[in-house]
Amino acid sequence: MLSDNTPAPAEPPVYRPNEILLYGVKLNAGCTFADIPFDPGVASDRPGIVLRLQAHKAEDPPAARPLGDEQVSFIVAYGYGFEGSCYRFDRPRLLFLAPAVASRKAEGCGFDESYEMWRITSKTMLLDVSIATGLAEELILAANLPGNRLPNTYGNHMELAHRGGRLNRGGGS
Repeated sequence: MLSDNTPAPAEPPVYRPNEILLYGVKLNAGCTFADIPFDPGVASDRPGIVLRLQAHKAEDPPAARPLGDEQVSFIVAYGYGFEGSCYRFDRPRLLFLAPAVASRKAEGCGFDESYEMWRITSKTMLLDVSIATGLAEELILAANLPGNRLPNTYGNHMELAHRGGRLNRGGGS
């Protein structure tokens, strides 16, 4: 089989039928943070801006040291393998895994060794951070034009009409 459409094999001696292989890049490798650059290019005289992601335990004071890369993982995922098939995300997904899941060099699904892969199960808790950059005209106005919105954002309602004072007709009389 070709490695560009086959995920990595299971790790013997255990086969996990609900295993998902995530393929991507770890942003906080060797760090306690992950930076996402935001450079609107409007004013070139200002320094660049970054969104810095850090994780802390809820009970720690605000000045406490953030959790390290061995405790949490910020990853940019480009695709995944599940049940012997490979899939690509429509755009890169920023995922937060806590506790951190050990990664290894990617194999299968067409990803070379510059990528990493994580073996998780379908019950692994994730935080999917949606990030989109662009002009307000595109991100807010154009995204909300009819035809571009998700179907669940349209106003829907349903009314039940009663039948002779009853919502349903029973059998018999």
